[in-house]
Amino acid sequence: MVRYCSVPQCNTYCTEHGISFHSFPKDKELRKAWLVKLRIGKSLPKYAMACSKHFADEQFKKVKKDNRGYTRRILLPSAVPSCNIPVRPHDTVRIRRKDPVRRIPTASLTTCQGEVPVFTDEVLSSGDEDGIHPRQEEDLQNTLEELGATTPTTKCSTRDASSQANTYIEVEKAPLRHDMVKTDSQLAALTGIGSLQLMRNICGEFTEIRQQVSRRGYSLCDADLVLMVMIKLYHNISFNFLAVLFSVHRTTVSNLFTEGLAILAHILREAVFFPSTHSVQSNLPVHFEKFASTRVVLDCTEVPIEKPKDLQSRILTYSQYKKCHSAKILIGCAPSGLISFVSESYGGRASDSIITKESGVLELCTPFQDHVMVDKGFLIDTLCNDANLELIRPPFLKQRKQMSELDALRNQEIACARVHVERSIQRLKAYKILQQKFSAQMLPLFDMVMQVVAGLVNLSKPILASNRFFAQQ
Repeated sequence: MVRYCSVPQCNTYCTEHGISFHSFPKDKELRKAWLVKLRIGKSLPKYAMACSKHFADEQFKKVKKDNRGYTRRILLPSAVPSCNIPVRPHDTVRIRRKDPVRRIPTASLTTCQGEVPVFTDEVLSSGDEDGIHPRQEEDLQNTLEELGATTPTTKCSTRDASSQANTYIEVEKAPLRHDMVKTDSQLAALTGIGSLQLMRNICGEFTEIRQQVSRRGYSLCDADLVLMVMIKLYHNISFNFLAVLFSVHRTTVSNLFTEGLAILAHILREAVFFPSTHSVQSNLPVHFEKFASTRVVLDCTEVPIEKPKDLQSRILTYSQYKKCHSAKILIGCAPSGLISFVSESYGGRASDSIITKESGVLELCTPFQDHVMVDKGFLIDTLCNDANLELIRPPFLKQRKQMSELDALRNQEIACARVHVERSIQRLKAYKILQQKFSAQMLPLFDMVMQVVAGLVNLSKPILASNRFFAQQ
């Protein structure tokens, strides 16, 4: 039996290669839809079929036929013919007219932010009285489309003295790029970095390392990726927002951020170093005159994090001091305000003494020579005694109602010295990623974030002016 298509005006037979035939559906509603769509008004025989020419490709699904790998196309159950529909002689095909082009008025007074061609009355009035000739309408439409695609300005207006009507041509703005940042103030507003030269130096180091560790193609250039990471750290905006700013998919932004952060952490960790005793004493501020042997000032800071899902993590991260779940880090600063030590992160439940012991910061000091300065609640007396280091800490009131005069003066002197170190920690918290709740998905990146931020703080403007130090001899 030779199969053929039962649709009017279709002469397709089964001998034609690549054509499949499909029976009319048994469902009454769907069968009626087929008959209406294919313009079939008479009753059909039992074995009537429609060929695959009347269906779109998306209306088929491929099904594996056998173990040899052959596949066949099967029509979807809800498919309705949509291609090669029969046309009756009395049918009229309506062609949609183009939208009318707005007439541009005579530019007697023109205010424009870019170069826009001006159409005079001679050009616009050369056709019929009703408007523009079809040929001129098409040319004008093409000109406007090309202008909208190539004009670099975002808005242009043409004003007529008689009508005062404005015609605006909106152009899609380009995504954020590093070359749009022209001044130090613009860079500081975006990233917190106050120097374009510093940004260029970081990008130069970034390019060298990225070429070594990654061989694949890049969605963003090196400078744009560094800019994106810095914006994320400084403003802590979402990856969805960054995807809009840089015209990159959200998942790509997340992957690029992880890659860029790892490279920047490798670069900027070199800016956080533990200076020698001679270097510390050569850059001693005047407020440390009575504490000249101080090698490092220690303090812990906490960053709020999202509540963990498992109970054990909740117990380890809950901070009684902050009354929330947090990550805790030990920060060491030189008397000059330079951040000299950043420990690994711990849960908010960890005590200051445990973090100090496990971080190994006291082992970097010279026994019987260096002093360590801490705040009142920093209880590391035993650790300093074991390391043969002298501890400088404000005196406690204990059972007394009032401090003695000597204790009050010493308390004031230590506070005046430590306040500048507190400013270094405050600069860390200027980055909003350390102010707001740290995302649980980004917790594995927390240590790298701290390394990058601490390095940027050390490379930024010094905390103390040059006249706050002892004169070099």
